[in-house]
Amino acid sequence: MGIVTNLQGRLRNTNLPYTHGLLPLFEAVVNSIHAIEEAGLSSGSGKITVEIIRDRQQALGFAAKKKGPEASKDILGFRVTDNGIGFNDPNMESFLTLDSEYKSGIGGRGVGRLLWLKAFRKIIVNSTYSDDKENLKLRTFTFTALA
Repeated sequence: MGIVTNLQGRLRNTNLPYTHGLLPLFEAVVNSIHAIEEAGLSSGSGKITVEIIRDRQQALGFAAKKKGPEASKDILGFRVTDNGIGFNDPNMESFLTLDSEYKSGIGGRGVGRLLWLKAFRKIIVNSTYSDDKENLKLRTFTFTALA
């Protein structure tokens, strides 16, 4: 007997309180740490970069200038990059399996991508990885809650 999962229902039952709003970013960074470890890189050669993507729209200057530092633009999203193993076939299969046990031995619960969808409308993944024959491959996809 096979059990079918409904992503919309699973998201509805996944809790992300406002007080934990950066948890999806934390999950992405933890995934990068795991990817670096899986690639066998030392802590000195592993690299993770987190970029904050802000709105570029300039406000019109009609309002009186307030004292103090200039307010930062709204945050639109984040870009997390690493030099880890990438979305190879086993990692992709795990990503496509809700509540995957692939990383359970290192503390993974298989729910981080659900938190991404609770916080963001879409996630764009660009990953370079080596296949079984050590050929470089590019895997690119957009992850959304839409079917």
